[in-house]
Amino acid sequence: VKLMDAIADPHDRAAVQRAGFELEVSAEAVRGFGADFNCRGQFVPTSILQGQRALSAGTATDGAELVATNLLAGSYIDVLRTASVAIQAGITVLPGLVGNVAVPRGTGASTSGWIGTEGGNVAQSDIQFDQVTLSPKDLGSYTEVTRRLLQQSTPAVEGLVRSDMARSQATGIDVAVFHGSGASGQPRGVANQTGVNNFNLAAADPTYAEIVRMVKEVMADNALPLNQAACAFIFEANGWEALSTTPKQGSGVEGNFILGDSERVKGYPYFMSNNVVDEDYFFGDWSQVLLGEWGGLEINVDPYSNSLSGTVRYVTFKTCDVAVRHPEAFCHVNDGV
Repeated sequence: VKLMDAIADPHDRAAVQRAGFELEVSAEAVRGFGADFNCRGQFVPTSILQGQRALSAGTATDGAELVATNLLAGSYIDVLRTASVAIQAGITVLPGLVGNVAVPRGTGASTSGWIGTEGGNVAQSDIQFDQVTLSPKDLGSYTEVTRRLLQQSTPAVEGLVRSDMARSQATGIDVAVFHGSGASGQPRGVANQTGVNNFNLAAADPTYAEIVRMVKEVMADNALPLNQAACAFIFEANGWEALSTTPKQGSGVEGNFILGDSERVKGYPYFMSNNVVDEDYFFGDWSQVLLGEWGGLEINVDPYSNSLSGTVRYVTFKTCDVAVRHPEAFCHVNDGV
């Protein structure tokens, strides 16, 4: 909040002085991005932050609840949000990028062959390569904070604003990792990658045989890593309910469910997030997903749109992209109903 206050009016010496530490951290972050990096605003490093939301001191539900004589700031009730799980699942983050990135990828291995006759030659067999590319794409949101709120609210507003920005950013990245279309400025997510294993479920809920098939599809492509701890299932709330109530065998013996008391699915961990489309299921090696980051969270200020009320709009941008090294390392299914 000190940083936002300072960039709202850079001629306010007192505000700039109060934000001395925050400005120094932002400048240091920009220096770390390289000489070619173009920064229009101030940056909050990703290490500090892990939608549209208006905050107002005089309007119910928009900030007035933060201004009170006996405000229990530590008991603030946040909005209910979908869980962000992509980074928890182990995707590979590439921070501090500057230009476009191309990651070499092997697409075909050399093969061995038997020599038919003594003195014969070994047949030539070359390794084949291509590239996985990442290019900057912008995820944006803005927050409006009134002059009164910044003047009257408790220090807890710092945590609230920062948390709101971070969660909004994380939710946007999660949706891009799972279902990004690759069009209209979006990254291309796992579900829309060419080469990902997929099939439609026979009914609304998966059977145990179909869960086993998801693992088999990845295994058959030689994409199941030696360190299988990198693999996990990801699904949303309806999927969690289905796996918790569907028995492994057709006889339906009570208690022998696909997602049993071990809280694992076919021996693998799972993550639940409503950022996944209803009745969709993912399984794979999540370390194969690359999240490229160009800088931290950029904050730009607009003190003019609502200047009559003194409300300042802070526009935030996160520049990133998603790529998948080996799409065959994933299986994505949906109910097909």
